[in-house]
Amino acid sequence: MSMAARVTPDESVIEADVGPVRAILSVAAPGAALAQALHRATVDPEVRAIALFLSGSGDEAEAAPVALAMDACDKTRVAGVSGHVTGPVLALALACDEMLCVAATTFATPEVRQGLLPVFGTTQALPRRTGAAAALRLLLTGQPIDAAEAIALGLVDRVIEGDLADAVIARAADLD
Repeated sequence: MSMAARVTPDESVIEADVGPVRAILSVAAPGAALAQALHRATVDPEVRAIALFLSGSGDEAEAAPVALAMDACDKTRVAGVSGHVTGPVLALALACDEMLCVAATTFATPEVRQGLLPVFGTTQALPRRTGAAAALRLLLTGQPIDAAEAIALGLVDRVIEGDLADAVIARAADLD
């Protein structure tokens, strides 16, 4: 399987084609470079699915173009998340068809502790994945949950013990 990798000039996003799957790794907080990478994958007829790798939280203003690019994307998207996933990164992962994580991943909506609502449709997407009771607990308390609880609640589809990148790319190819 051939793989052609591209790195944005600011080195915030790495893209690689793995067969019919475009793998997009956001090295920095989601921003314009990630939105452009998603747009390129969306309009590329050779790309049938997108494997999106995210971590951390990000800045709401910087991530807004990414949320718009996700809304415009009609291709299968599988998110691979790691670290402490919150804010815009959680929202972007929720916008994907499936979400995979590693065992050390945690999830939270800490902005609610400051009286702020989660961004980019988190309040709608979270109940669709977890059910109303679990979503309310996460959205009202802001308490973090670990990967084991996230899988039990239906927030994530799989917890990966091996290589997250391989698993996400393979799942994106399978869903295509």
